[in-house]
Amino acid sequence: MKSFFSIFIFVVFTYSCKVDNTQKVFDSIELSNENHSFVFMLASNHNFISALAQEKHFNAVFSGNVSGVSASKVDGFVVFPDGDAGLSNSAATGFKSLYDANGNNTFAFYPEMYENMNRFDVQYTNWKNAIKSTLASPSVCSIGTKTDVFGKSLNIYVKTKLNTPVDSAINVAVYLVNETITASQDTNINDSDPKYVHYNVLKSSINTSDFGDLLGANNNNAFSYTITEGVNVDALKFVVVIFEMHSGLPKRVLNCRTIKI
Repeated sequence: MKSFFSIFIFVVFTYSCKVDNTQKVFDSIELSNENHSFVFMLASNHNFISALAQEKHFNAVFSGNVSGVSASKVDGFVVFPDGDAGLSNSAATGFKSLYDANGNNTFAFYPEMYENMNRFDVQYTNWKNAIKSTLASPSVCSIGTKTDVFGKSLNIYVKTKLNTPVDSAINVAVYLVNETITASQDTNINDSDPKYVHYNVLKSSINTSDFGDLLGANNNNAFSYTITEGVNVDALKFVVVIFEMHSGLPKRVLNCRTIKI
């Protein structure tokens, strides 16, 4: 009985310390009301126009080569719903299904450009103007992040604060992104490059659903990602997106951030 009581006290003490330490991490996080733009692109590695869109438009935003757009304030990724192994994943399929016009989870054409959950097809100028508009707009939600690593466990802390009221449910999503990945890509009608380098490719969601988990108590959310054997963390980054939800689906982005480990 004494041994059981001692174990019980130890477990309670350990849990209390963990909760206390987690709260200390959240208390140390500084919030920023800087508004960022969330973008993504639905692409296919079997469509050469996708390669052109990546090179001339999507990658240009992230490399700071678009006038009036600060690359540090744009967060997002390329999504390959129907790509080869290493490119396609369930989260990519989830993003595609949001905009499936015929209900059969199919698209007649790639690429598709998106900003703040709005679809721009291949209207690249309008897409870039939408980014500029978001960056110039006041932030609905302030956000701050912090990470720490214990062994193979990477902890991600997300702290938020609404600057204007939101009546709908709010989800916090964390996406794992490959900064670069080498895979096949059609480069024109007749040719394919088996060693094409893709940038900012969605790898997976670390949440329980493709579009995040419900905003936590006190506007704080903590997530954990297990670093598996052979994974090069230096080649990865995390994109945090705060979604306004309607009927269980994301309808608006309140803010976002990129975390580089």
